[in-house]
Amino acid sequence: MIWLRPRTWLLPWLLAGSGFLMSGDASWAQFPLFGQQPSGPSYELSDSVQLDEVPSAAKKQFEQVRAFLANEQWSDGVDLLRRIMESHGDKVVAVDAQRYLNVRDYCQLQLASLPPVALNLYRSVADAQAKQWYDQGVARRDVELLTRVTSQAFCTRWGDDALFVLGELALEAGELHKARSYWGRLLAEKSRPEGQLTRLVYPDTDIPLADIHARLVLVALLLGQIDRAQLHQQQAGPLLSVASGRLAGRQGNYSELLATLTTSI
Repeated sequence: MIWLRPRTWLLPWLLAGSGFLMSGDASWAQFPLFGQQPSGPSYELSDSVQLDEVPSAAKKQFEQVRAFLANEQWSDGVDLLRRIMESHGDKVVAVDAQRYLNVRDYCQLQLASLPPVALNLYRSVADAQAKQWYDQGVARRDVELLTRVTSQAFCTRWGDDALFVLGELALEAGELHKARSYWGRLLAEKSRPEGQLTRLVYPDTDIPLADIHARLVLVALLLGQIDRAQLHQQQAGPLLSVASGRLAGRQGNYSELLATLTTSI
């Protein structure tokens, strides 16, 4: 087996003219707001650390959200989640005695788990602002605006597009781990135990899975992680063999492009 070292000096050549491609679906599953531990970006802290935790009133609101969603009162539940994000988005919420999660991420995690009918209610209200940030971010190649979409409006219809473009910009800048992180959040988990909180990933991207996997393979190759590259190729082999697109400044069949790039790195 050949071990490939990172070749970041090849990026300007590989990425010249790379473009943004955008279809697919993913499943959803519900989980309770409290009582389970998320595997996403939470923090375990000592007793001496002071955090800006949500007030008691907000904790009661979370209990209301749980009741609304349990009774399939989607409009009420979604509306209350939006109000919690607007009022307390930068605070943290405890998920157990010493583990905390950013409130905005926590609320988006709830939204990402909802059925399409409920998720569409949220998007009908939040999409317009997210689209404005996204369009301006793409036009200006503005990472801050695109990050605003993923941090404040993750579950809108523009959240996955923003993740995809942020990955492209990170790759162009040679920030390979960042690129992988952005694109990895587009892959919904294939299975998860019922009622268990999971990391925040986009629930139903319409970006072709072949576009995502091809980029994850490319990043793994550039990082010298041949085993990871092989894993992605195994997971998406049939997709990559029949799908075409633009990758690393070249247009063609993904499997053929990756084979050519492998010999060039």
